Amino acid sequence: MVHLASKNTTMKKSIRNPVVFIAFALLLMTAPASLQAQRVSAQPHFGLSGFQTYEQNLKNEQVSKAMIAKSRMMAAGQQVALKSFSTGKVKLEESIHSKADSVTGATRQEFKEAYTYNEAGRMIHRDESEWSDSLNSWQLAYKDDITYNDRGNISHFTEYSQDAVTGLWNPSFRMEYAYDTVGKPNLAYYYEFDLPTQSWENYMTDIYYYNDHSTMSSMITYSRNETDGRWETYCKDQFNRTHDGVLTSFKRSFWSSGDNKWSTVWNVALEYDSVGNLIRDVLTVSDGPAGTFNEKRKILWSYDYTTDLSLVCLPPLTWMSDAEQLFNKPTAVEDYNYNGHDWVLNRTGVYHYSGSSSSLPVGYGTEGIKVFPNPASGSINVELPGTTDPASIELFDSAGRKILSQKFTGHTTLNLDDKAANVVFYVVVSGGTKQSGKILIK
Repeated sequence: MVHLASKNTTMKKSIRNPVVFIAFALLLMTAPASLQAQRVSAQPHFGLSGFQTYEQNLKNEQVSKAMIAKSRMMAAGQQVALKSFSTGKVKLEESIHSKADSVTGATRQEFKEAYTYNEAGRMIHRDESEWSDSLNSWQLAYKDDITYNDRGNISHFTEYSQDAVTGLWNPSFRMEYAYDTVGKPNLAYYYEFDLPTQSWENYMTDIYYYNDHSTMSSMITYSRNETDGRWETYCKDQFNRTHDGVLTSFKRSFWSSGDNKWSTVWNVALEYDSVGNLIRDVLTVSDGPAGTFNEKRKILWSYDYTTDLSLVCLPPLTWMSDAEQLFNKPTAVEDYNYNGHDWVLNRTGVYHYSGSSSSLPVGYGTEGIKVFPNPASGSINVELPGTTDPASIELFDSAGRKILSQKFTGHTTLNLDDKAANVVFYVVVSGGTKQSGKILIK
């Protein structure tokens, strides 16, 4: 186990595993923790795992860590307020990831992540373990804790690493989020824990910018100069979307104070299936002086199309909440590197779910609350089998604004003719039961 106390030995996290997050988070992110010395770890299903090749080579390791960490948490930070735990939901309990041999293609277990949720269905703890061939067992390597504010948005994300000598778990890294009056994140602060002084040191800050539709359009990151303490512009992310706000690509540029300009270093393109699930992202990296971009990494996701995502409890899956374009239950992920001629399998991941998280309340049928069809065009139906309890449904846009509200008993149909094509969030409440999810309006 590596003792991660100084900025020069900060871990490069959340980039092995292309699932849980999302996001960034932004995110968060991403993706969005461990490995051997100089390890490159990852977040289960966090999209930033696709950036491992580039991030591994960043010279500034504290910045590398911060860039990757946002892949883990931003997704939850932007949309967790709309995620409520539903009785009857299955939970993603762990993801197991295997490393592929670049020559033979054979895979061997490498690491796994396990997730704990609170009553609202939000992830509050994550454990990452590494497989030990010598011990023939999993060895716990990292722990993460996530806390939320009163509005349900992530307030702090804290990582702990184990001291190789004492065996004690020490805090090593922290992110803190600030939000505007409507709950959108506008600032993120990165901290490194200093063991000698037992204090947190802020070394990086993000500022988020939004367009007229209240979706994130760009993000600028500032880093603190360790010599004189000055804050300096470091990098910028810019996001491209369809007319209805779905993220299709984004790029990262780094600021050159010598040339006084931005230089784009990599681009990521996202693809979706006919239902709207994120199925592929491809990373291209600049070759430098020539200014051309070459394919480096791609990630492919698989889904269980018989299970609607509203019946599943997940950690954030991608590093941007808007990129978390999921409508069915993810089951597996494959991560490839491009060697200049062919795509070579790098890692595989399989997601393991619990059974029903709890029995349904008395009076409810075994199917629970049903919201369908998804995607929808013109209208959606809401059914509460086996109960006559008063109920309500509310729809929210991507900025968290309520766009529709209706009370009903047993069954109702919502007219969507005046709603633009977009992804909307719903919350259904009946008695002591609450269910939330996403609907794609076509």
